[in-house]
Amino acid sequence: MLHSTSIVVLFLLGAAFASALPGGLNQRIVGGKYAFKGQFPYQASLRWANDDLFCGAVIINEKWVLTAASCVPGPLIPSIRVVVGALQLRGDGTTHLIYDIIPHPGFNPVTHENDIALIKLVEPIKFSDSVSSIKLEKDFSNENKAGAQASGWGYTTYGGPKSSLLQWVELNILTLEECRQKHTAENARFVFNSTICTLSDVGTGMCYGDAGGPLTHNGKLQGIVSWAIPCAKGYPDVFMRVSSYYSWITEVTGLDFD
Repeated sequence: MLHSTSIVVLFLLGAAFASALPGGLNQRIVGGKYAFKGQFPYQASLRWANDDLFCGAVIINEKWVLTAASCVPGPLIPSIRVVVGALQLRGDGTTHLIYDIIPHPGFNPVTHENDIALIKLVEPIKFSDSVSSIKLEKDFSNENKAGAQASGWGYTTYGGPKSSLLQWVELNILTLEECRQKHTAENARFVFNSTICTLSDVGTGMCYGDAGGPLTHNGKLQGIVSWAIPCAKGYPDVFMRVSSYYSWITEVTGLDFD
């Protein structure tokens, strides 16, 4: 029998298939603060055609966004929209149609390894004071760092009320060794060198619906939300480490992000 801290109950199931979850689950980060217009101009979201938000995403170029591969399984291009410049959960921002979805070829939905995907848009995003791209971290650094930020519309508590506004939270980046030590031995196996972890006080962290969203530090994109023990229970949250995928991103997009 699977126990409550098993990896199978993490973001992979809670994000792309949010409609299959029990009704009434909320849509905010745990322990977060409300964002203001233009605070996170690179924040994007993935939504169904009816405007239901199910995952986060990150603007890296006028025609490209990054998200989690677990957010875009199967032939879903006709059903998904990318929304930029939004604060509200519904009825806000600018909607973009998708030209192509490119999950990492090594994505493993069981282990969450390589849980990252690129999305190419049909029309370019119009940048403004409240909508723009973010620089990518390309240098690997396995160090403790304070003051990282994550944002999204994920649940505030497991089964709590909904929020209509974008949330953000400040987190501490851990070394890989510390991340593995703070997880159970079972889940530590899924903390790969290509991941990056954060941990703050109990009651602060990522939750269902945040998958695919950004982790930033010093103005650069450090990670993409992948999985966690739901939610904010004192275990590290795990992100895909952007520097580990920098070469793949540049190869697929044909762009130079320096």
